[in-house]
Amino acid sequence: MQVIRPIPITDQTLVASSIPEQDAPEYSSGTTYAVDDVVQVTSVQSLYQSVSAANNDNNPVADDGTNWVRISSTNRWRALTSKSAARRRHQEA
Repeated sequence: MQVIRPIPITDQTLVASSIPEQDAPEYSSGTTYAVDDVVQVTSVQSLYQSVSAANNDNNPVADDGTNWVRISSTNRWRALTSKSAARRRHQEA
């Protein structure tokens, strides 16, 4: 029996995928978000949901949960999560 050691998947190792990254609009500091709006922050492969009204200029990555809650990985990275409930979408060409 041969054991294959797992390697961590990072931006440097995942260089191509047929699963699209885009799940939601990219976060923009100049946009005002309403409660339940969802944004994507591609640099950290995460989706965030707004939990406050008139949410403006609050970076989801730096937020303490007052304005944003991380809800999942982005579409492409969700396929690589260890959570069995994770789902990903593949758009047929």
